[in-house]
Amino acid sequence: MCPICQQNDHKFWGRRNGYELYQCQACSHKFADLKNLEMSRVDPDQFREEFTHGLMSSDVQYYEHLAVGEGVGRATAVTVEHILDLCRNNGVEFSGGWLDVGCGSGLLLSQVQDAGFVAQGIEPGGWGQIAAERKGLKVVQGFLGNDTFPQRFNVVSATDVVEHLPDPVDFLGLIAGYVESGGHIVITIPFADSPEAKWRGARWDMVEPPTHSQFFSMCSLKLALKMAGLEIVDSRQYNIRNLRGLSRYRFMRRILDALMPGPQLVCLIKKIDQLP
Repeated sequence: MCPICQQNDHKFWGRRNGYELYQCQACSHKFADLKNLEMSRVDPDQFREEFTHGLMSSDVQYYEHLAVGEGVGRATAVTVEHILDLCRNNGVEFSGGWLDVGCGSGLLLSQVQDAGFVAQGIEPGGWGQIAAERKGLKVVQGFLGNDTFPQRFNVVSATDVVEHLPDPVDFLGLIAGYVESGGHIVITIPFADSPEAKWRGARWDMVEPPTHSQFFSMCSLKLALKMAGLEIVDSRQYNIRNLRGLSRYRFMRRILDALMPGPQLVCLIKKIDQLP
């Protein structure tokens, strides 16, 4: 069954890491059949083992792996740049609280804190606590629930998180509940409508079940957001390739993004009843 529109009309799309992949004929969403697989929410070492496909032997090692992406022109730094640009271009007020769900190495959290937000992160992996210590951040270790935080936030972000979840609509509804009146949500996702995704199909390197298991088209993304009471205010596609050092230069990245829209999508989102 499609995790977005709940229809059973889907076709076989491919196979990766031993998991079968399907494309919904109704909303064009692509997804992995995880057969109700859930990662460990109890044992931190087991969670890291499952989340990193056994490639990282410690939380410190995984933090340092994530921190590589913070270099100029690298994936995490480019993503943060686009998130902040999108917020500025759409008049988001840089004040109040910012909650980053799945804050990883903490780069976004540290930059919004420097920009004037009261920043708070949550990360189930122990690498979030390492980020908190090294960058001077507030990070809760665990999974977000309805009562994890007593307050609402001006902005809630989830960077490369939604594709990991078995129930994306439920998650979008959950984070919507943490946004104060007039606030925004920011998400980034691998974008299944991008030229690279269409060309490579199930061989696309973003397809990594059981971690990356949801692949949104614009149709399925808008449907998921609508079901959660949300709608896109603005979005952009972008590239995160390092391109042999050329990605260090912002103007080169902008040229590449214009010539070939990238496989990542960043969206600025509001509740439907708050749209003008």
